[in-house]
Amino acid sequence: MSAAPGPSSARSLRNVMLGALAFYAVYVARQVCDIDGRAHFILFDAAMTSMPYAANLAHGHGLR
Repeated sequence: MSAAPGPSSARSLRNVMLGALAFYAVYVARQVCDIDGRAHFILFDAAMTSMPYAANLAHGHGLR
């Protein structure tokens, strides 16, 4: 039988979640570059592959 999580494990989970949130915030902030006064986000690998498919789908051309 397992016991209900205590305050210590809840605190640990909260600390892990806050750490992850801070890491993700810094990661996203570092992916923004300023070009001619406009913010542009840098996309890598899988995002660059799937963006044309998403654009075609959004414009009604299907997944091509």
